Amino acid sequence: MELVASASIYCKILLLSFMILASTYINAAATAATFAKPRRIVTKLIHRDSVHSPFYVANVTVSDHAQEAIENSEARIASIHERIRNYGSMDDLGAKVIAVDKGNIFFVNLYIGELAVSQFVIMDTASSLLWVHCLPYKGCEDKVNPIYNHVKSYMYANLSCDSAYCVPSIRGTCGPNRTCIYSLGYRDNASST
Repeated sequence: MELVASASIYCKILLLSFMILASTYINAAATAATFAKPRRIVTKLIHRDSVHSPFYVANVTVSDHAQEAIENSEARIASIHERIRNYGSMDDLGAKVIAVDKGNIFFVNLYIGELAVSQFVIMDTASSLLWVHCLPYKGCEDKVNPIYNHVKSYMYANLSCDSAYCVPSIRGTCGPNRTCIYSLGYRDNASST
């Protein structure tokens, strides 16, 4: 009986996650409508607990998955409440989210660069960014991907301030040499720039 109840809770949490993802997409689409639309990429989303994920652990129980999903949903709800509290303020576009490894729910497998290096990237559903580990990366070791070396790629270029990708949703601002600089803050005081 406990297994059925846990499976039911897990399904409800999964449904809630998809609803939140859909609302994030609608919000991003409404924001993007005011800017020139950049080219799109279409790929499959891979859930962290999917058998297609390199993070899949076969011996994790449905109860464990449900408990983790509940914790992730509570963190996401706290982030949404913060956005609501900050609605209308300058920080509204960059509402802080939680950056924890188990908070990474969705991933995308794509290829980057002229040598087509496979990258399993984090889909940050609270922003418009895909996270790719690039050199000079000094964080934790990436056990899934090779680290992307932009120096070896003739396709890599800095974004200009006039680029359709230099948008407020990533707090894009104009830096030296008219290069787009972004900044994204997280609730745990981590940041990416």
